[in-house]
Amino acid sequence: MPFATAAGRRLAYEWLGEAGAGKPTLLFLHEGLGSIQQWRDIP
Repeated sequence: MPFATAAGRRLAYEWLGEAGAGKPTLLFLHEGLGSIQQWRDIP
């Protein structure tokens, strides 16, 4: 699982699909008790 650092915090992320001009981007934030693994098949 890849990680990024923002404001001194380590953040896990997952990229789904292809990025491109004119394509919408969805960003899911959670409260910290959940995780990417718990999201399963979202979106």
